[in-house]
Amino acid sequence: MKKLTKFILILFSIFILNGCIQRRYNALENNRNKDLQLKDLVKNTNEYDENTQFFPDDVKQFHNYKDYFAWYDTLKSPPLLTLPAPEKPKKLTKEQMIEDYEYFFKIIKENYPFISIINREYGYNFIDNHDKYLSMIKSCKNDEDFYSVIVNIVSDLKSQHAIIADQDYLKVNLDHFSHYWQKRSMFLEFLYMNTQTVRNRYNLEGEQIATSSSSSDNLRFMLTENAKSSTIKNLEIKEISENILQLRINEMLPDYKWDDDKQTLNKLLRILPKYKALVIDIRGNGGGNIDYWQEFLLPRIISKSYSTKNYMFFKGGDRNKIILEDPEFEKKRVSDVDINSMNLDYVKDLNDFEYFVENKIKVTPDNSINYSGNIYLLVDDGVYSAAESLASFCKNTKLATLVGQTTGGDGVTIGVINDYLPNSGYVFSFTNALGYAQDGSLNEEEKTKPDIETANYNTSIEIIKKNEGENDE
Repeated sequence: MKKLTKFILILFSIFILNGCIQRRYNALENNRNKDLQLKDLVKNTNEYDENTQFFPDDVKQFHNYKDYFAWYDTLKSPPLLTLPAPEKPKKLTKEQMIEDYEYFFKIIKENYPFISIINREYGYNFIDNHDKYLSMIKSCKNDEDFYSVIVNIVSDLKSQHAIIADQDYLKVNLDHFSHYWQKRSMFLEFLYMNTQTVRNRYNLEGEQIATSSSSSDNLRFMLTENAKSSTIKNLEIKEISENILQLRINEMLPDYKWDDDKQTLNKLLRILPKYKALVIDIRGNGGGNIDYWQEFLLPRIISKSYSTKNYMFFKGGDRNKIILEDPEFEKKRVSDVDINSMNLDYVKDLNDFEYFVENKIKVTPDNSINYSGNIYLLVDDGVYSAAESLASFCKNTKLATLVGQTTGGDGVTIGVINDYLPNSGYVFSFTNALGYAQDGSLNEEEKTKPDIETANYNTSIEIIKKNEGENDE
């Protein structure tokens, strides 16, 4: 039982980070080996069409992300990746450990958005700790020491999105990213996770681009079943009373995993009109894909459109720049934005930020049952990332009444950035945006507070029953 509980906790962390990755597009590392000339690499790939082949480690040879984009745009179909068998990683030298640390620290300094929040909440400045962390790295005697120390350093970023990945994380995300080769920045990240250095470290064979959604469902399905058992579905319907129906959502799944949930949702839609209230339970939901609630769930239920806007700020590092190169993000310079008109909390935090994106969200009925009853959203501190974005949306649009405890935050973001340490091959991730809700609250720090605060599930249900005019039994 203890082993099962430990495995469930590991999988919960994976789901949080995997879901956030679904909402952002990867950044390209600009300062690695440049042994081959870009023009030769591009020329070679142009010789292929349907049978183009590519060795993932060759991403190191692009001088910058624009060079990578130029190569990517020549592709007519996903290339077949050359994936030699993983080998036992060589022992790290002290110089390699230091180089990996300095690479990590530079990326964080230039891109990480929560430095001021850490200072306020925990009383230290992560950037000022550079020399302290460097001394810790220099004291490492072997690879095990290095891993322990780098994990400890990353934990000082104080975010569930900031981790040193384990093997399960890589397996799940290789599977997920294999579905998105059409997104050039996501494909880049897919190549990163398939590099020889990373696969050696994690003892992974690597992954090809998925030819169909069913080819990638197996891995995630097996992990989910092992963690939760086959009797638990992602969507669960429960009748609270003759007037109240509950829908439990365990994870915000990506679109290629919606098939089973479609059946459950259709059942809900058939019976929901006879109930006065719908309770949507997302307690403990660590996130996933925002399309789940924006496109799959809410449009089938609501009777009118709801809209809000979030404000996202980014530092000027290259990792952020490559994400913002995606045409869907209409970025502006912070200096060109009227910050005062937004009534934002902690405005001084923005002094170190370079880019601004206004994220407008509108959810419109689509083949909807036009439900007219009251909607309640059960929340707690386990609500994070894409699930947090649903809580924030419902709070700011009044679509639902939030009941429970304050959420976990970091739902106003594009997602996470993944990178890997060049010598050890350890993959690390972190969030990219300082996100504000429409009401001006800083989502990572202030999170989303419930409209009705309760201590536990039973109390929440009793209050909802009372609100719906049901007498206590």
